[in-house]
Amino acid sequence: MTRVLKMLRQGSHAAFPARERQLRQQFCSSSRMRMAAVLSYVVFVALLCHAPLFTAEAAQKVFAECKPGANEITCTCSEASDQQVEETMSATLSQKQNVMKLVCKPDMACAPEGLSKKVCKATDSTLDQGTCDEELSRLLAGSQRDVSWEEVKEKIQLQGESKSLTVPPQNFPFVDEQFAVGCKASDNEKKCTFTVTLAARPTATDGQTVTCAYGASSNQSHQKIKLNPTQNSFTLVCGEKGEVLPTRYEEGFCSSGLKGDEESCEGSYTSVLPGYEAKWWSKHDADNSYTLSIPNDKFPAEEAKLIVGCRQKPSSDPAKGATAAAVSSTVCNVDVTIEASSSASLSSRREDVFGLLAGAAVMTVFARHA
Repeated sequence: MTRVLKMLRQGSHAAFPARERQLRQQFCSSSRMRMAAVLSYVVFVALLCHAPLFTAEAAQKVFAECKPGANEITCTCSEASDQQVEETMSATLSQKQNVMKLVCKPDMACAPEGLSKKVCKATDSTLDQGTCDEELSRLLAGSQRDVSWEEVKEKIQLQGESKSLTVPPQNFPFVDEQFAVGCKASDNEKKCTFTVTLAARPTATDGQTVTCAYGASSNQSHQKIKLNPTQNSFTLVCGEKGEVLPTRYEEGFCSSGLKGDEESCEGSYTSVLPGYEAKWWSKHDADNSYTLSIPNDKFPAEEAKLIVGCRQKPSSDPAKGATAAAVSSTVCNVDVTIEASSSASLSSRREDVFGLLAGAAVMTVFARHA
């Protein structure tokens, strides 16, 4: 084609200008068509080669879901649709909802591997057995030797490995704790992670003893204690996770709700208990508790009120610092009412009766003179 064009230019260039333009247009058009065909073939081959890769990536998507029941919560890791892609999920166990079931899809297993009495830290998303060494016993209270993940024997169709954890109510902690478990494929390409919160038990009053807890829902209301000559003492249990408020509790008390930062308060014991002595308070290191005992003959002439309590101690574990900060704690408040002494009340009643009689006598005298 190039040779023909050259001959045309050398020969009758002036005579055949229209023919030369036609040949040029045909040459350019055929070149563009050949190039478009080559590009189309390259794109087709590339898409054909990569199609399995795209399909594999789509199959690797998983969906994490937790559904609450009456006293349990079931967390499932299953295949995800295009609209549902969620690889992490949170769940909360409490004294009222104390069972968790972990259900994995057929080609996945519970993680960390061999899930039993060890779990992952809440900040560990790898779910690797080598790094997941958090003992469940460290997160629970009381004697919990039998608390562990157990295999679920009754399985539904298309279900892989499944395990269940039951935490007895008496083993729930005094602070909110967290850990992570999940489901994982053997090739590590697919996994679901579940961050589990162990909700702290509520603060409780048993007779004249208040046992404080510090979870986000542990202190919905103030505890109330009454002291009188018959029941002249009460015990405040802060426990290993807590510390007393105000910190200088034997020097003064608070008259309003505790916020958690009180080193001391403005309330003076001598203003409500004239014979007060610091030794009326006693500390018990075994359970970090504090007992206030008022001698029977030292009760005030008038009723008095004071507030003491406990707060959660800052975490001493650097590894748990971020987790502890993420879970809010609450302050345990105890409203203490110190009733007036019976002798003072009797004396007051006698004075009232005497006043009424004196008033009646005066009215009688005025009536006679009238």
